[in-house]
Amino acid sequence: MDSKSKQALIIVQAIAETIRSAGSCGIVNGHLYAHLMGRLTIDRYQDIIDLLKRNNLISESNYTLTWINQNTENAHV
Repeated sequence: MDSKSKQALIIVQAIAETIRSAGSCGIVNGHLYAHLMGRLTIDRYQDIIDLLKRNNLISESNYTLTWINQNTENAHV
């Protein structure tokens, strides 16, 4: 795996872990992106959120992102 791929994986894992650690209350999508602005474009961020949704790791309701399986110890993306 090249260095850009490793960096991308680390970013996806960090976002997934942030959502997982928010617990059953979840985290507001816009608030999470606000913390990442300047480090990640909105398009790249949305790609990551869509990836996590497609893999049934997170759900979104009323702009709140929630980890689907709260019993999972680690985010494996």
